[in-house]
Amino acid sequence: MRRRAPFLHKRGPILYFFWTDENGKRHEESLRTSDLEIAIGRYEQRQQEIRQGLIPTELANSTLEQASEAWLEHRRLWVARGSLKAEQSIARSLLRVLGSHTTLRVLADIRRFHEYQTARLQSGISPKSINNELQVLASILRLAQLWHRVEQHYQPLRVRRSDVPDALSRSECQRLLTVATRADPLAVASNVAVLALSTGLRAGEIKGLKLADLHLDETRPYLTVRCCNTKTDAGARRVALGRIPLWPCEGWLLERAYLGLIPPTTTCCP
Repeated sequence: MRRRAPFLHKRGPILYFFWTDENGKRHEESLRTSDLEIAIGRYEQRQQEIRQGLIPTELANSTLEQASEAWLEHRRLWVARGSLKAEQSIARSLLRVLGSHTTLRVLADIRRFHEYQTARLQSGISPKSINNELQVLASILRLAQLWHRVEQHYQPLRVRRSDVPDALSRSECQRLLTVATRADPLAVASNVAVLALSTGLRAGEIKGLKLADLHLDETRPYLTVRCCNTKTDAGARRVALGRIPLWPCEGWLLERAYLGLIPPTTTCCP
């Protein structure tokens, strides 16, 4: 090894090398392998990174679990609660598939991305969801100054356009309203379907509605969507209620008033 790679040395079976930063400080760094060919390739990559000033941060030596916790704590200050919950769910998927104790240096490898894509596809996860999950991993690697090792090789999975139209046709809308009018007055599904159809509210926004958000006695009735129930703060808004969306809202209000058991600050619908 000395003759072929005099710039490397061993500690046990693992190969290491020394390098000096711009302040003259000497560093010893593991190449995380005992294979000479792999070690030389990683050494050459690191030399190029050092010349370009692409030096991984201390976070690079952290496990995925440690790094994801730090990243989520950072995101907590910048995104709405809905977005944070989605990213927390993604982080759990990353930990489950990639291993919570795997270090970021090991994950900064296009082969690990390909393995993740394959594993998730085999689990029946959609390409769009997998792309979203790997975007989170890419963001974590950026914090550690490691994403450049993967970026030039990474290709998101192709997302096929759905054959299902984005909106219901007029006849489908009429059929939905007809079925809803025949449902039990206290049925949740029919009320939710009518409200979503007529207002464009998302499922999470409807689930988060409170009785205090309903303003049905106004000259122009409306409901309030709060920041805590939207994916982004920009989603907070007033939604005007015409004759059709007013129907399920009045039904919920009358039901709760009749029961007399739930105060105005509780969730409007189950």
